[in-house]
Amino acid sequence: MKKLFMAAALVTAAAMLTACGSEASVAKEIKIPIYENTESKLNTVTVEYMDLSQTDAIGSVIGYPYADAINSENEGNLLSYELKRGDKLSEGDVIAVLDSSALNYEYTSQKILCDAAYDRYAASGSNKDYLQYQEEQAKLDLIQYKIDCYTIKAPYDCVVTDTAQHTIGEVITAGTYFCTIAKPDEVRVYLNQDTDKFALGTKVGIKFTAGTYNGTVTMIPSSSGGKWGDFNLSDYVVITFDEGELERLLEDTPNAVSAGWATVYVTSVDKRNVLAVPEKAVKQFSGSIYCNLIDNGEKVQVPVEIGNTYNGYTIILSGLTEGDVIAAD
Repeated sequence: MKKLFMAAALVTAAAMLTACGSEASVAKEIKIPIYENTESKLNTVTVEYMDLSQTDAIGSVIGYPYADAINSENEGNLLSYELKRGDKLSEGDVIAVLDSSALNYEYTSQKILCDAAYDRYAASGSNKDYLQYQEEQAKLDLIQYKIDCYTIKAPYDCVVTDTAQHTIGEVITAGTYFCTIAKPDEVRVYLNQDTDKFALGTKVGIKFTAGTYNGTVTMIPSSSGGKWGDFNLSDYVVITFDEGELERLLEDTPNAVSAGWATVYVTSVDKRNVLAVPEKAVKQFSGSIYCNLIDNGEKVQVPVEIGNTYNGYTIILSGLTEGDVIAAD
């Protein structure tokens, strides 16, 4: 008789649950007992409110948004040039040296004239001789400036982001490209996919081989995004490292920016205080969705309306209440 009752109950449950549909709200709780071997031990969970989130991993490009190309202002044989991508330079550090010997005679001749003018002024003390000395000194300073231009120096504290290939002794013409430099604290991360998951101020984690570093979204797609190299920033999300994170990154992985790639982890879903159960606890039969409620030691099918599933937990919209005990699988 018990087996006959079970069959009849299941048929009735299937008809009633199918009529409810998976999208409609559950108007009334329907309890249908399912008899099983009472000696089997049930794996149960308690229905409760919890916080659910989903984190997405997105490939990205890391680089310097603003860079300056360094070119030669003069022509001459290359005497010194040792530079590689990722090198850190301080203001005034030498990038390259060109042969300035063509100016040596001019400098020596002017130095003689300048020294003679100074001697005349020192002997006479006249204003006329002083002005003549100042004029000759200005000419000497100009020649020295021209000579100094044959030594190419870093204009500010920077990092080398790109270099040209040159050999010692090569004849360099005016305008020849040597390298590109950027301010080291202006590193950003760019991504042009899944941009709808980001908003200004969104906190993210930026993963490299040595670890994950924190950043904040500082630019989202707009018509005035501008350009970064060959990229149109109106199609890109820009992430800036939080204070201290870039220094930590470059200490852990000195060539991180030169490598050019990173993975950005962003929380795309953040549900707070929602009623949820393990995904495996939600069952489907003949188009209906239900959970097995434990009622007085018996499993009872209870139709439920569900939301999305995140990290193995399904949101319950109706059909269960906080504190209900259900079969976990």
